[in-house]
Amino acid sequence: MYEIVTDFITLMTPLLSLIPGFFSLCLTNHFLEIRKAWWCQLLSFIAHSFLVTSMIFIGVGDYIPVILAFGVQLLTLLVLYKGSLLARLSLGVVLVTLPLSINGVLTSVRPPFDRYIFVFRLLCWLSIYLFTKKTLPTSSKPPIRSRRLWILVDFLSIMPVTTVIAVTSFTDPYYLGIYDNPFDDVLYVPQESLLVLMMCLAVLATLTILVVIIFFSRHEKLTEEQQLAQLRHQYYLNMEESQQQLRHLRHDLANHLTALSGLQGAEQQAYLQQLIDSPALKNGQRYCQQEIINAVLSAKVPLFEKNKIPYELNVHIPKEIAIADLDICTLFANSIDNALEANLKLPENQRHLGLHCAVEKGFFVMKLVNSLKENLVFSGDQLITTKTDKKMHGFGLTSMKEITQRYNGTLTIETPENQFHLRILIPI
Repeated sequence: MYEIVTDFITLMTPLLSLIPGFFSLCLTNHFLEIRKAWWCQLLSFIAHSFLVTSMIFIGVGDYIPVILAFGVQLLTLLVLYKGSLLARLSLGVVLVTLPLSINGVLTSVRPPFDRYIFVFRLLCWLSIYLFTKKTLPTSSKPPIRSRRLWILVDFLSIMPVTTVIAVTSFTDPYYLGIYDNPFDDVLYVPQESLLVLMMCLAVLATLTILVVIIFFSRHEKLTEEQQLAQLRHQYYLNMEESQQQLRHLRHDLANHLTALSGLQGAEQQAYLQQLIDSPALKNGQRYCQQEIINAVLSAKVPLFEKNKIPYELNVHIPKEIAIADLDICTLFANSIDNALEANLKLPENQRHLGLHCAVEKGFFVMKLVNSLKENLVFSGDQLITTKTDKKMHGFGLTSMKEITQRYNGTLTIETPENQFHLRILIPI
């Protein structure tokens, strides 16, 4: 009976070995968004199945499979997946180190347990996938937005990556059969156990990095939710203050009308203009039906008026839109902040800001035009200008581009003479 079970397991091993590849694919898809084409799904599954079943031997000095695995993983993520280049490269390094280190440990298993390697591999990948799926927020892909955090992840990845490369590049003479008996040479100590231990440490280090990424993601998500909550709270406070002022204005309306009836000419016009400009008629204005956009504009418009920046707002966005609140907030806040800073560099008579935003023919369309002190020069997607202007217009553009790419949209910038034109188009 034992032999029958063993023969069946041996026969089914090639087919069952594809299951860990599926869990590895699911793990990657949990961190990054794969392109929707069916051939992308198929090629990604083939690549992940290759990675989780690649034979990585330690102590034989064969590092070619490691280089091949790195090439396959990075090429897969760069071609078949979406997201920022830094995020895909960083995750590619982490997610290729994990199968390499696991395979390095499993290929060291000795008989009679070596025939159950696929079971150990299946359990490893199933456990890793279930843990990640349960703990990682799924609101955004890639899970981290900050470039600094991705760079930190890259530094943390140095240890497991160098360990895998060093262990696979090391040649153990006893493992190769050069020494029939290691104790014949008192200066030689077999290194295979040490190499296996180092591979185990590489596995733990890589899993720790995944936990760190999950922690960063949860922290960013919590911070973003707090920022949105503060923005909503401030908007509601402004609305409440506006309603209070409006009640006072209504209460005093008879007195104001009496005062107007006693004035003539310029004095009457000045008094009327003073009533029109009162905070009761301006604060808490609803610019569109979308709550977050109202909150952002309510916070920014007073800054335009305080700094004497003429502005034109034409915003027609419905209450529900297929773009996350945080992404809407980032697009509007960053673009308006950049425009505000650009205008502050100009004399008051040259300042101007115009914003048009609407949903037209199935697209979210956002156009922003503002005055500019000097023209910006681009090399590809990168700004080439003075340090001040780079800080002014470069800040937030990267995150805005990432958002538009995530929604399969486009962000274009034009810089005609003394003007900055930003156009965002997102299918919804």
